[in-house]
Amino acid sequence: MAWRVGPNFVNWFSPILLGMVLSPLWSVWTSRAALGKLLRGWGILVTPEELKPPRVAREAAAAAATRDRALVTDAPGRSGVLAAVVDPYVNGVHVSLLELGELDESRQRLIERWLAEGPAALDRPALMEALNDGTVMLQMHRSVWMRPADALHPRWREAVASYRVPADAG
Repeated sequence: MAWRVGPNFVNWFSPILLGMVLSPLWSVWTSRAALGKLLRGWGILVTPEELKPPRVAREAAAAAATRDRALVTDAPGRSGVLAAVVDPYVNGVHVSLLELGELDESRQRLIERWLAEGPAALDRPALMEALNDGTVMLQMHRSVWMRPADALHPRWREAVASYRVPADAG
């Protein structure tokens, strides 16, 4: 179509056409992580903070590197129900938001079943009942930490063991 307007128009319009034709290729090529790492190594397209991090950023990185991975909940297998039961901090916060009651026979049966059959043993209504009961959650936490390992479902044992050994030790 540009050629129909005239040959001079094609010359004038070619930078625009070339940009439109090559932009998908350029976009794919420049989005490569390897290219970004290469340019960063040369000090190209980096911010001053990346070249010379401020003192507070260096101190934060040093503090993060020295923390005990056994105490953080972002390690694999430390989320959701497992964290609510096993993690001392998560369980403490969770239980503090719930009502505590008597440890009656029905609660004890639920706890024993959950301990023996593992985290996935309860159907959704039973799980919601357990998670919303401060007494059950507190007793579950105590039980997974205080009972002998052979008295627990393997998944509970693994979760407790992950807190006894730093997560990045193996």
